[in-house]
Amino acid sequence: TLPGFGVSLDTSNLTASLFGVPSFLPFNVTSLGVSWPDFAASPGDFVVSVSASVEGKLGGVIAISGSVTDLQVQPSRLASAQSPIVGLGGFSVSASGEVGGAGLTGALILGVIKFDEDGVRLDDTALDYADTTLFVGIKAGFSIPGVAGLTIKFAFTESGPLSAYLSSEGGILIEPISGLSLGNFRGGITFNAKPLATPTDPDQLDQPDYQPTTSLTDTQWRLQTEQQVANIAAGSTGYLFGLKPGVAANSAALDAGNVPAALDAAFAAAGKVVSRVGETATVTPITAGSVWRLTFRGSQYIIRRVTGEDGTDSLRAFGLLFAPLTSSFAGDLAGSAVTPALASAFAAGGYDIGT
Repeated sequence: TLPGFGVSLDTSNLTASLFGVPSFLPFNVTSLGVSWPDFAASPGDFVVSVSASVEGKLGGVIAISGSVTDLQVQPSRLASAQSPIVGLGGFSVSASGEVGGAGLTGALILGVIKFDEDGVRLDDTALDYADTTLFVGIKAGFSIPGVAGLTIKFAFTESGPLSAYLSSEGGILIEPISGLSLGNFRGGITFNAKPLATPTDPDQLDQPDYQPTTSLTDTQWRLQTEQQVANIAAGSTGYLFGLKPGVAANSAALDAGNVPAALDAAFAAAGKVVSRVGETATVTPITAGSVWRLTFRGSQYIIRRVTGEDGTDSLRAFGLLFAPLTSSFAGDLAGSAVTPALASAFAAGGYDIGT
């Protein structure tokens, strides 16, 4: 057989119960296929592709609609403790209805992010990758006419929770006689985040780490969730993003000690701040034309110019836990035990690695 050999199956007789889905859920498989990357060399290594739709009502009250397109599962990856889900064309499920006079809404998002061996995020269509991570996002809301409305968004991966976001666009009635209400309420929780350092000066509260949660649209929430997954894969202070357009011009700007607008925008899209009105990051060239350090209000980043396998250059940004160590730390890294000096450097960044 040729590489990429596969078969597709008739799904007309496939019911929800065959997949362990309760019969009262409006679930329908629209396509099912199996393919082998290389059947002759490895017949046990195959990929199952499934597409399905959901359309109907639960209990005659809650309307559910949605679909999953080209969900790809590679069972052989389980043997190496890797996520078996290697691809997903699309996924969306929503629900709405009214119970006891209260309006209910809900939505579920699902995504697969691919990484190379360095933990750098790859394009969703990449065929050559080292690992994948599945993430799930849940949105739920309720509203009572004339009283309150509340929405919560929660995201997690197979490794644990990522974040939770709570908001009220209208108002939450606190005291009915005076009409005192809490309007435009919002708050967020980020799990496994870098611990906040105890401020020693009031001016430090203006640093990015202490800024309040911004108002997030559904699209912004999904992009933030994807970035969190990428940050965890690279380490919370590891790889942040890559920037290909305008590499030469951006490199020249960094060599001159300036943060180019495109790089500033890329940091903002990754949830990092390197500029404010009248204030911008300090750029320190480490190796002219290829490596730079950015410092902004206590946060530090490394920018590297790298050449990819396709021969094109890009700028890659990495977050730093603490300032790059000087040559005096060479001895601290050479032994088998953590020295007090190295432990202190980690502690200054909010992490305890022992001694």
